[in-house]
Amino acid sequence: MAQNENNVISRAKSSHKELKKMHELTSKIILPELDIKLRSCQPSPKDCALRDTFIRIYLVVGSIIKLNHFKDFHVLASVTRTVFELYIDMHLLYKDKIDNGFEKFTEFGVAKKFSTTKARKNWAEQNKFPFDKKFPRRVEYLQNMASNKIPKKIQQLWKSTKCPDHWSALSVSDRVAKLGTDFIEKYIMFYDIGNWYIHSGPFDWKFLGNGTSTNIIAAFAYESSVEMFRECYNICANHFNLKLNCANK
Repeated sequence: MAQNENNVISRAKSSHKELKKMHELTSKIILPELDIKLRSCQPSPKDCALRDTFIRIYLVVGSIIKLNHFKDFHVLASVTRTVFELYIDMHLLYKDKIDNGFEKFTEFGVAKKFSTTKARKNWAEQNKFPFDKKFPRRVEYLQNMASNKIPKKIQQLWKSTKCPDHWSALSVSDRVAKLGTDFIEKYIMFYDIGNWYIHSGPFDWKFLGNGTSTNIIAAFAYESSVEMFRECYNICANHFNLKLNCANK
């Protein structure tokens, strides 16, 4: 085994170990402390948005930890893209970069489900598919949500009859641009490689016989996830005045 491959494996193992330690710390100490703090007060929309986004990152990191073999490189690269998007959300919310951002974040789940279901129904009917007969519960859902004024809420928040693909109504690149040059650099470093392993053609399987290439991808995934998870924890530590700081662990 070449020395450079030993170095790559060492990097991957070290970052994986650090990521696992941070995840365990979050599970045993940070999330319980956060829960106590929010139960002791009336949390603001910003409190809830930051908590929910941080917990999502924590859950994704838990999955990354289980992917600890170089043959997991395909999923590791793509799931790192997920962490990056949540990481960007965390900073947008913390810095309040989106107009009416907390209300948009709060309403997005219900609005997007309604908008997507409506779009699927319209598409199915255009293609002569009996949507109402095959999915009567979804038809009932659309009727109920329409009566609950969801279309009006979508129009109010996003100035459209259709809910956008992201609560901010911005593309990933536009979200990143709102945060400045450091984030643009990370976007260029982190995001495209994740896209390649979600949307790639036949080239990626050729790495399977090359331990160095696949371990480089694993090391990249663990190292970048450590960095992003730490930053997001520190946002929570600052916002909620938590005692522990992952940057110092």
